[in-house]
Amino acid sequence: IGSIGLGSRVAPERLAVAAVVAIAIQGFWLGLPTLILSIPLAAGAYVLGGAAHGAKNVFVRTLIHERVPAAAHGRAAAAYNALRNGAEMIALVGGGVLVTALGARTTISLAGGIPILIALAGLAWIAAKNRGRSAARLEPALEPARS
Repeated sequence: IGSIGLGSRVAPERLAVAAVVAIAIQGFWLGLPTLILSIPLAAGAYVLGGAAHGAKNVFVRTLIHERVPAAAHGRAAAAYNALRNGAEMIALVGGGVLVTALGARTTISLAGGIPILIALAGLAWIAAKNRGRSAARLEPALEPARS
């Protein structure tokens, strides 16, 4: 849903912000059902979180295409996938440990809350990079690569 419906609706200069916001949205919808216990709410939340996840993937992959020199596209995509896959493996093991130590509800709360905090830090970083630039023409925080 997110990759098809949202992925192409963001201007190239807004992709970095859109990717970070999608991470926050994904975390919100993942964590919300731990606060309000309801199966219908959880089902809807996970659909919305999944849509944000799909959109984020398109935004990041488009960023690679737009801002990395063509000769390095494969390496950049491989680096992104290595980071993503590594994070998933760590989350799988860490999640098992945390469920045992803290319980499932707290673990899922953390799985939703940590990405929100990371996204807020990312948005602060982007805002800091844009501070001092002309209000009439804000540039993206990540400059496009020159081929």
